[in-house]
Amino acid sequence: MKASLYPIAAMLMSGFTFTACMNEDEGQKDITVRETITVLSETRITFPYLGENRYFPIEQLVVIDSKGAESTLGLNAISEFDWERGYSYELSVDKTILANPPMDDTDKRYRLRKILEKRKDPSFNPSDKAVETEADIIFASGTPAEIYMADRDRFTIDNSGVITPDEQNVLTQQVFEGHINLVYVLGIDNPLFGRWNYIIDRIYVSSPFSEKLRPLDYQRYFQSPALTEIIPSTEKERMVAEGESGDTYTYTLYLYSAENLAIQAIKLNFEKL
Repeated sequence: MKASLYPIAAMLMSGFTFTACMNEDEGQKDITVRETITVLSETRITFPYLGENRYFPIEQLVVIDSKGAESTLGLNAISEFDWERGYSYELSVDKTILANPPMDDTDKRYRLRKILEKRKDPSFNPSDKAVETEADIIFASGTPAEIYMADRDRFTIDNSGVITPDEQNVLTQQVFEGHINLVYVLGIDNPLFGRWNYIIDRIYVSSPFSEKLRPLDYQRYFQSPALTEIIPSTEKERMVAEGESGDTYTYTLYLYSAENLAIQAIKLNFEKL
């Protein structure tokens, strides 16, 4: 097997070497320049899909380069830079322009050299209230009734603890793989559409078995908390052991913004078979 693979490996290596040389001969090299950029304190929301399917908002940094051109970058796109919300920055960076960028990515890479200035934005004043029970919940003023919708919000649980969704609630047509997709449904004509302070920053869950709220670990950019995070194994065991046919257990997801204010509550119902 090793002997038969060697010629193939040699051909691949020679092809790679030839390609690299050809790129160099044609001047196709990565270019790195040193630049001063401004990172604004207010972020911007973009969406991974065009058209009407704005289901999963993505929060990005707003960057102004040395020529005054504005662009957006991912929150972690500047290597070695620990962004802190509520501050604007002047940064000295090394910007590398890729000769052969990935097809689905930007052609630029940034690495922090030095933070030249860090300025507090006085308009960013998040609530300092700890969130431990439902009595601690403070909703942001003027919040629309529906910003997000769970693609599935009704489930059954059988005597073996198997949880099965009813028909999906809306939109995405995604296969159920044990996650709840929170779909962004706020209309583009709403003045709060795409505002960073009406985007999910964290999620707390209330359980019928506890007065305490629990923070959820979830895929932030796709708003997809797992059922195993929403319902701990000990609570699922109680539902199986103690529940009778027709009993319904309601869990509530409290969606929180970066201002530490609730923007919506979403209820998930689990019926015992």
